[in-house]
Amino acid sequence: MSYAPKTMLSYADERGTATVLTEGNVMVTSGLGTGQMMKLADWIILAHGARIVELYIPLDVSMPELEPVAQPEPVAMPELKPLAIGCKLRWTLNQETYRVAIQTDKGVLQVKSVTDGAGECHEDGCTCTPCAELRMVPPAPWRTRRPLKKALFANEITWKASLPEGGTIEITGPAPKIAPSNPQVAAAMSDYEKVRQLQNVYKMKVDVYLGQSPYDMMEALKDSVKTWQRGLANLSLDDMLANQKAVRMRSNHLKYAIDCYSKALERVQTLGEEASKVKPVRVRALSKHMLYADINNKQYVVSVYEMTAYVGKITLSKPSRHSEEAMLFDNFAQMSSTKPKFYRIYRNVVIPLHW
Repeated sequence: MSYAPKTMLSYADERGTATVLTEGNVMVTSGLGTGQMMKLADWIILAHGARIVELYIPLDVSMPELEPVAQPEPVAMPELKPLAIGCKLRWTLNQETYRVAIQTDKGVLQVKSVTDGAGECHEDGCTCTPCAELRMVPPAPWRTRRPLKKALFANEITWKASLPEGGTIEITGPAPKIAPSNPQVAAAMSDYEKVRQLQNVYKMKVDVYLGQSPYDMMEALKDSVKTWQRGLANLSLDDMLANQKAVRMRSNHLKYAIDCYSKALERVQTLGEEASKVKPVRVRALSKHMLYADINNKQYVVSVYEMTAYVGKITLSKPSRHSEEAMLFDNFAQMSSTKPKFYRIYRNVVIPLHW
């Protein structure tokens, strides 16, 4: 007995079912041997004389032959040149209606959408952290408005398709990240621009600030002496006898404050009144990835000062986890009679800079 493929068979006593496959095989779907493929004759032997029932018989329906349909020739789409990461896209309809997007590694991220002067923000029922802080009672003082709604598009075409009709699109390239380690590039830059550009490219974190002048330090120590003097003067005789340890502690602090004040006063007198009021520039490296210079076999941290007082100056300080007073120079030639060796350290790897 033969059966067409796809036919579903069963024992009459419902002890097992199977589906007929090609080449005389069956797949047992229930009963003895479930999940196994075997010959149809073997499965019938396992019936032990029970009658075989056909549960499903496939119909042999022949489909009429269809004439082949001529396929249109594929249209060559213009190749889309991807934008560089960091490109800024701006669509402007008027002064109060515009869109701003940035090309990222995942697509075009629209960061601002303004229509008729009103920016599209998160909805009232938004569950993000900034919106939850606005719903606090009282609201979080650092959160004053709802965050702007952002949208990510696959590419430039999909972003342009989402824009309203009209308007103009302006694409601005990313800020050029020119590493001045290239001798040809470095030759066209000043020494100050080399250091400043290198810090921006490699995200070198350094804190450059104006420290306390010697005159200000002397005045602060004078106030400290007066404070400890008042602390001792306010103690009564009974208080001194009851707590002699506190009296000794305050006396030691007063003695230390007087010693520091005398040294600060001597320094101010040595420098002079005008020079003692000059605030020194101090540098504190916030990471190991910094720009270093080797001058006379000594390592220094090189940075730039961009504040109003010493704008355009190059700073040179000792490498330390704490702040160090820096020396100021206009260019590299003023640092040493010999040409300094510049390098940067990234993950314990010394990378020389051939300037």
